[in-house]
Amino acid sequence: MGVNINEKSVAAIPIFESYARTNADTLEAVMHVNPTPKFDESKLLMEYATLVEQGNLNDEKLQQLEHQLIKKIGEDHPELIRLELVKRRRKILES
Repeated sequence: MGVNINEKSVAAIPIFESYARTNADTLEAVMHVNPTPKFDESKLLMEYATLVEQGNLNDEKLQQLEHQLIKKIGEDHPELIRLELVKRRRKILES
């Protein structure tokens, strides 16, 4: 259900299918909210993600950021896990 401009309930096509999606995906797609909370390491994490996604896997800065982030937020942080998968995929594609 949705609401039209006259505040009347109407059937509406959902803007995003939230079934079987993560909360983070739903927050970002439906509410237009960054699902990653702001914390001190956010800037480091964003910089690290940029380097990984650009493919600079042997960059010394990338290695330093990775070690700092693992020390501060742990290697089991969901974003670090996702970026590790990106790195593995890139390495496979390059070989």
